[in-house]
Amino acid sequence: MLYYRARMRVSVDDAGAQAPRPAGALDESRFCIFVPSYNASSHLQGTIARVPWQELPAELTYRMVFVDNQSTDDTWQTIQRVREQLAAEGRDVDAIRNPRNLGYGGSNKVIFDYCIRNDFGLLGILHSDGQYLPEELPRLIREFRAHPDCALFYGSRLLGAPLKGGMPRYKFLANHFLTWVQNTALGARFSEFHSGYRFYRMNRIRRLPYHENSDYYHFDSHIMFQIHHAGDTIEETAIPTFYGDEISYINPWKCTWGIVSNALVYLLHRLRVRKVRRYCLS
Repeated sequence: MLYYRARMRVSVDDAGAQAPRPAGALDESRFCIFVPSYNASSHLQGTIARVPWQELPAELTYRMVFVDNQSTDDTWQTIQRVREQLAAEGRDVDAIRNPRNLGYGGSNKVIFDYCIRNDFGLLGILHSDGQYLPEELPRLIREFRAHPDCALFYGSRLLGAPLKGGMPRYKFLANHFLTWVQNTALGARFSEFHSGYRFYRMNRIRRLPYHENSDYYHFDSHIMFQIHHAGDTIEETAIPTFYGDEISYINPWKCTWGIVSNALVYLLHRLRVRKVRRYCLS
């Protein structure tokens, strides 16, 4: 059953505190579509309009949750308009405005906690700028559910043709280099670590100390390292790449250093030279 829940979340308790850990398993028939949003007013409405709702697997129930990371434009107002439109269509929708800019990783922590509190067993991330195609959502959800033991399933641009999709060559080369560094540290063979088109099985994720991860963009690398370190499964599939006029807020030097330093401290943790809290999984 689809329904509308008009709730504003602006307190630190709602958007900053760690979720309680329920004893029972989270309901994996309930799917949360997380839309992280920061200064995305020019793209958000068009991106959500492209979601093919009727093609989503009918055996699941869906809630779309927008998380505005204290945008400085009118993104929050745009979210309200989109939310009203979705509600009029009978969609289940919620919106959270972080009390301050918590960073991309911080917004991920907010939505992880939200899923645990609200009994969502499955989580998918759809970026508000449209760089990850909403039209791919039905296929990716089906492929994700075809891997029932998978903690993380993601769409990989590097398995496709990223340069034809407009990925700048420097980003293409940097992705390959950083992926090699991280695969070397993990002893893995993933095609990339930096895609934002991700699907999480929250019954697996809630066991991880994800609040120890970065609040910046390399949260994505930290959570992949944690999942692999815990012995859980990560799967990937090819997705199209699209680069348009969206604005990137990633500081490339900060992000690169965060990724490389994480690989180094992970090796030190595994060698028992240095104890790293985010990899203490017992």
